[in-house]
Amino acid sequence: MDSTDQPNMTLGAYGDASAQDNNQISASHFQENGNAPVQTVPHYHLPPSAAQYHQRHHEDQPVMNLQPQPALTPRFHFLHDLPAHDYVLPAGGPINVTMVEIIAILPNWFRNRNIALRFQNNGINAGIHLAILQEYRHLNLTTLIEFERAREQLSSQYRKTMRDMIVGWTKAKHQAPGDWNKSNMLVNDFLPEAARQPGYVAPPSIPFKHLTFGLKKLPEGHDAADLTRALDFCLNNQKTNEHGQGIDFMFPDDLQDILNYIGRTVIINAHTDPHAIRRYGDIVKAAHSAKVTKLAEQRQQKKVTEQQATANAYQNHVQRFQAQARPQYTFGDPGHRQLDVQYAAMQPTGMGNPVRYDSPQAYPNGYTYQQGDGFGMPYAHNLHQPPFIQQEAAAAVASQLGTQPAGPSPSDFPEIPDVCRMPDLERNGSNGAPTLDEENIQNDVDQLFTMEDMADFLAPHQDIDFFGLGLPPKYAKYSPLQILRDCTEGDDEIDNGDLARASRWARGYEVIDFTVSDVDWVINMLDTADGEPTE
Repeated sequence: MDSTDQPNMTLGAYGDASAQDNNQISASHFQENGNAPVQTVPHYHLPPSAAQYHQRHHEDQPVMNLQPQPALTPRFHFLHDLPAHDYVLPAGGPINVTMVEIIAILPNWFRNRNIALRFQNNGINAGIHLAILQEYRHLNLTTLIEFERAREQLSSQYRKTMRDMIVGWTKAKHQAPGDWNKSNMLVNDFLPEAARQPGYVAPPSIPFKHLTFGLKKLPEGHDAADLTRALDFCLNNQKTNEHGQGIDFMFPDDLQDILNYIGRTVIINAHTDPHAIRRYGDIVKAAHSAKVTKLAEQRQQKKVTEQQATANAYQNHVQRFQAQARPQYTFGDPGHRQLDVQYAAMQPTGMGNPVRYDSPQAYPNGYTYQQGDGFGMPYAHNLHQPPFIQQEAAAAVASQLGTQPAGPSPSDFPEIPDVCRMPDLERNGSNGAPTLDEENIQNDVDQLFTMEDMADFLAPHQDIDFFGLGLPPKYAKYSPLQILRDCTEGDDEIDNGDLARASRWARGYEVIDFTVSDVDWVINMLDTADGEPTE
């Protein structure tokens, strides 16, 4: 073949070559060769005058299916309603697909061992995976709890797939092999899990445009490589059949032929997985920082409100206590409260001076007179006298007894025999009882137990809290400063305890060292806080 037989192809938007209107892909080529590799573009033998593929007009372009996924339900499994795309790719030239393309366009490929191992060796986590999905796909996740459930399911799937290869695998302890090539983006050797099973039958091919279902947009910039470019080409072009009618390119059958025609992506470092992880890791950090700041402000505001409420309640309690501590006496019938006022100006009569008289049987039970500002509440039962009134009564009795002359107390007991008497103590006037005074008692108590001794005794049983109550550690297995993501409870995917949930959540934010002391805050955030999705 001389140069005049070769189609005129120049580098365009797709890389090495771009189709011109008079240089088009023949439908007979796809029918005759099937998935056979195409070595060079000139093998198409396109006649320069016949248009053999259909160029879509603007009104012909397919519209992406923008319908969101079904809303989460208690039994919803994240992404399980999307196709698995369990295809073995056609043989041929290199196919470089970015991490973002796989997650966005082929969202269930990460369940396969080849892809999961590649992503984990390059440093992905469930938080970054979810951020990429949120950037390019309709997820219909509207609350923080729904996002957390989706992230946990992604994390659980990675753990399940990796443990099929490595017994006891954990994200926290994973390390890539020393000879691992983080720049490798080839998917030519991709083998779906279904193909590992006996009797595997490849699913039917699908039109390329079906890969756009559920997408917000195609990957762009350094997120895009061979798969995006082939998909974009298929959205704007068709191949023709033997009748000259335009038909859709099929995935994966036509992938190699399309890339041979439009050219392959020139890969640079920005396309590789570590750079994509760094880009979306920064997005996750920024979003997390904003949410933590917002929640911290809400928490601080709640704390201030609670402290103010506590202070108000304490002040009200003090005022009620002071009011109740005033002396209360039984007074007369409520209907005669103003007797003293009405008769205050009357002259004394022969009846003598009036004397206040208490008759509990004559007045309603519980009616009290409050010394000071007015009357107390009717029917407010006073079960006990105020303490200082009892003290005054006791002092009055003691004073009265002190003024009475001492004398023999009458009793029916016989005299104490001489053999039982203690003359020394009787001469000292103690009547046989040890002499105690306030100074001796206080000295004895000081010798037995000082306030410092009491503080040392109580210290091991106390924790810092606002109400003075001793609080034992909630998770005795760990120190409060234990890094939360390293707790082994998070490895058990069926453990829905607070510590396990918080540990799995913390593993999505490895840049922040959450500790066991943060468990209650994390669980409260997951259970009660609603967050808007970060677009």
